[in-house]
Amino acid sequence: MTNANNEKNSINITNVSSQNTKNLNMTDQVKQLLNKQKEVSDVKVVNSDKELFIAAEIKHMDRFRIKEIEKKLKKLTEDNYPNHNVTLSTDMKIFLELDELEKKVNEKNMSKKKIEKELKRIKSLSEEQT
Repeated sequence: MTNANNEKNSINITNVSSQNTKNLNMTDQVKQLLNKQKEVSDVKVVNSDKELFIAAEIKHMDRFRIKEIEKKLKKLTEDNYPNHNVTLSTDMKIFLELDELEKKVNEKNMSKKKIEKELKRIKSLSEEQT
């Protein structure tokens, strides 16, 4: 009887975890995907219909390989979300800007137009820094 209960419990745990993955929105899925990478310490993501803007915080010890890591993270995201234009930044200023926008999006129901306008502003900031 004990074995049957243990098998049943592990099956329930598996079902719960697979259901949670399916119910996540796109930004949470991207965060999960990138946070699994050993070089990443935190990720902020905001998306519009066709745009996916990501700011990744890279662990201090891995910063000397930052260009290689950026390329890897961007390719990983593009492979998983081919229908979106992916912009990825590891710049701390962009990370903080995206963090603020992410909080606003989660707290208020911002219109798609307003989100796109903010993404465009942040994207122009990131291009200035490059």
